[in-house]
Amino acid sequence: MNTKKKILVLGVGSAQFDLIVECKCRGLEVHGCSNRKEGRGLAFVDKFVLIDIKDVESVMNYVQQMNIDYVYSIGSDIALPTISYVNEKLNLPNFVSYETAIICHNKSRLRETLGGKILRGGTFLLLWDQVLKILSIGIYFQQL
Repeated sequence: MNTKKKILVLGVGSAQFDLIVECKCRGLEVHGCSNRKEGRGLAFVDKFVLIDIKDVESVMNYVQQMNIDYVYSIGSDIALPTISYVNEKLNLPNFVSYETAIICHNKSRLRETLGGKILRGGTFLLLWDQVLKILSIGIYFQQL
């Protein structure tokens, strides 16, 4: 019986390359999906499937079919709503809630949620830079 943990990485491009390699080094079976069969990480995934990372239902079906343990991506804000939705629905480890992912994915909703006074000038960029530093991949891997 295969007891190796499985991760589905949304995207196989340059942004996901380090995540793919790190997961392989940690002994995970790495699956990748994208809407195109190309990218720097394609040659390094154990399995690839042609699924658009925004196609939530297809991603969720693949995760269920393949008994995936983790769904994640890096360097792709487009993938975050799909990741959060699938992880919540399937009770998998999750980085942020689906609601938070949707709010962060829509600049107007983010401003509305945080309040207009907070996001004047460069304050938003400085805040976002700090959030990205705090939410680095190291924190995620500690949970694996």
